[in-house]
Amino acid sequence: MPIKCECFDTQFKLSIPYVRPCSVRNNMSALVQNLKVLIIKYPVIRGMVSYSCIWPTSSLIQQTIEGKTWENYDWWRVLRFSLYGGFFVAPTLYSWIKVSSAMWPQTTLATALSKAAVETVSYTPAAMTCFYFIMSLLELKTIAYMKHLEHHQIDEEGNFPLISQ
Repeated sequence: MPIKCECFDTQFKLSIPYVRPCSVRNNMSALVQNLKVLIIKYPVIRGMVSYSCIWPTSSLIQQTIEGKTWENYDWWRVLRFSLYGGFFVAPTLYSWIKVSSAMWPQTTLATALSKAAVETVSYTPAAMTCFYFIMSLLELKTIAYMKHLEHHQIDEEGNFPLISQ
């Protein structure tokens, strides 16, 4: 589909629709238009954009409940939640939905209950384990530290006793 740009009075023929910005005012609409094209072409991106917003919002709500304000929010934590939601949760959940829809193509109540039961015993434990592991990595904790936590208690401040030699 040819696209006409008033700035240069030319037409562009592209395989995917692209709106060339003709002025500063049109930059945002061009960005939104290109995002729409990407979302249609790659449906997982819609989930990635959504979860990149939903997860950090939940972190901000949690921090607000903890008594923090705009001045003392942990913005690195918000970023970690955004990265985790957008780059892990969205693709894995998208894949799970694809697999479960192929396994149970019907849309009945019994099918929904079956999907929920299978997800509870298969996807959920793996997702929870990945959450703690990936968040620890994003907090720059080492794998050795995480293995140590697996076998030892931590104190009230979140410190762990040194491994005895």
